[in-house]
Amino acid sequence: MRMDKISFGAKPINTINIKKFDKRANNFINCQATFVKLDPKNSSDISAVGEAAATWKDSKYASKIATAACWMDKNPIVVYALTIQKDKFNKLVPEKILGLAEMRKDNRIPDEDFLYHLQVKPDAINVDGDGKNNYKYVGSSILKSLKKLYSNIFLFSEISPNIQKFYIDNGFIRDYMYERRYHWSSDVLKRLKYHLENIKYKLGI
Repeated sequence: MRMDKISFGAKPINTINIKKFDKRANNFINCQATFVKLDPKNSSDISAVGEAAATWKDSKYASKIATAACWMDKNPIVVYALTIQKDKFNKLVPEKILGLAEMRKDNRIPDEDFLYHLQVKPDAINVDGDGKNNYKYVGSSILKSLKKLYSNIFLFSEISPNIQKFYIDNGFIRDYMYERRYHWSSDVLKRLKYHLENIKYKLGI
């Protein structure tokens, strides 16, 4: 569902179902989250991301996203958040933000948008007392939402089998000419061409 009613503060882009662990049911149940685009001119948005990053146990990328959010007004940077907040998106609640993403555009290459950083709130994926994760599909939901907004997404992944598998499972193709570069396109033919080029490169054709 698309939502364009709010013209100030964080702008809701779409709602999406993730999974939340329910202790009473001892199972995961549907939980609605909202994907929002931060307003570069709204100090409340900038502050919310900064507060979220400051309270996360491991804010390696969240801190970088929070810093980038301060530069959005004068740079080709867009910051998004996935939140379980239900309304009043003009004032984001830091504690309800489950994930952050930073997109940048290279003005030299108009059709290429880069996912600079993506981080899921560590507490949302840490194992709790019941031996279950608190939430599922937060990162995947962020990528799914970004794919509705961008036709070509590039990124450089960490050298980590788990992280690289995460991007591959979400439809990204590894560029074998670059060690950590991955690409996704809404154009199926472009994805196929990119995949074949990688195969040729690996085979030395």
